[in-house]
Amino acid sequence: MKRTALALTTAGLASGLLLAGTVPADATIKALGIAGVRTNMSKGEVRAVKGEPRDIAYGRVSMVGKVTRWKYGRNGDRLTVTFAEGVVIQVATKSEKQRTKLGVGPGSPASLFKEKYPAQASTCYRVRPGVKNCGYTPDPGAHELSFQVSGDRVVKVVAVLGTY
Repeated sequence: MKRTALALTTAGLASGLLLAGTVPADATIKALGIAGVRTNMSKGEVRAVKGEPRDIAYGRVSMVGKVTRWKYGRNGDRLTVTFAEGVVIQVATKSEKQRTKLGVGPGSPASLFKEKYPAQASTCYRVRPGVKNCGYTPDPGAHELSFQVSGDRVVKVVAVLGTY
């Protein structure tokens, strides 16, 4: 397992930090979690579901303070779990095996995302040239399902605990 330092911004956390792992082909993304990892789980609960992470990184985010990010997958680039105060506040995936209940996930056409999630598609902001984050949180403290879109494809889906 590799340990690295992590510099995060509030926008970076909100846009989606990754955690990947081996997931069943029929895995469903829920607003509260992805690949068996749910917001508010403890580190022990995540280990019980996913095992030891491939990589662990530490950092600070202005709105939540210290965070820890666990990465899973062959190269630690498919599923990322972010913890604050020992509980999961965010789960993100780049795995094309993951889909929401409406059939949208990494690799999906942007047109399908816009059709199935019009509220999220209307609340996008540019992260860098050609990449935008789209999401919607109805109330502070609510859970959010957000999407990162690059060109004509969804590249990442993020389940966020909206308490920060």
